[in-house]
Amino acid sequence: GTSRTRGGRPAFLYRLSDLGRRAYPKRHDLLVRELVATLMAREGEERTLEIVTEAAQQLARKVEGEVGSDSAERIAATAAWLEEEFAWEADVERTPGGGLRFVVHRCPFEEVSAVHPSVCGAFFRALLEGMTHEGPFGHRALGDGVCCCALEAPPEESA
Repeated sequence: GTSRTRGGRPAFLYRLSDLGRRAYPKRHDLLVRELVATLMAREGEERTLEIVTEAAQQLARKVEGEVGSDSAERIAATAAWLEEEFAWEADVERTPGGGLRFVVHRCPFEEVSAVHPSVCGAFFRALLEGMTHEGPFGHRALGDGVCCCALEAPPEESA
């Protein structure tokens, strides 16, 4: 499909079809699911969420230089980075009041988020806050058959 940009030619977005996804299954979801299950069993939910949040914050610091400095540039680069590195598919938009919303269509951790949505939410909340410098992000599962979840940050004045 195409994506609207300011001036110039429209950018083309390429995503795997359902058939393509089946041809290239992601086995990292299996590893993550087992790691999360082990952490939950050993450490409990609260400590697991702390560890997952810390890992996301560490990752955000590592990629800080890849996302630019200007706000709009940082948000676009974050969305592109997440799609490239995690194969997640999400739409990003400014909300009417000036907040920021990511609506995730394809989660890279579907098996984990189905069982422990709070873990998936903690990871992506912390990652988005670190990469976009916005937030705090709230996470809510949508489960509408089209979208997985939404991560939304309020406008800065109400944050």
